Amino acid sequence: MEVSKWRKYNGALIPVDPPHLRADISNIAKLIKDTESYFARWITEFDCNQVTEFWYVICDQFTPLDLVSRNTRSKIRRGLKKCSVIKVPKDQILENGFACYRAAFDNYSNSP
Repeated sequence: MEVSKWRKYNGALIPVDPPHLRADISNIAKLIKDTESYFARWITEFDCNQVTEFWYVICDQFTPLDLVSRNTRSKIRRGLKKCSVIKVPKDQILENGFACYRAAFDNYSNSP
């Protein structure tokens, strides 16, 4: 198992991958020891259609804004005000895209 697939978070090791991907735990005891973590935590059987003690909230379909509560609409609108989606010229991506990718990659690579 590569160390870069896990990161230390509040003393625990957690997978970098999203929960629907299976975590490689073949060498987890050694990784816990090498990173001086307290334990490792990962998700199995994500979206299993059974009631379990651990859960995620999953939205399987689009919900129109007028069908959610007033409080939720307010939070969605606040989020939309802070979000901007713009077309970016190809030249800007060519100039800055790799630096952005590299910064994200380095951040993942520096995780234990």
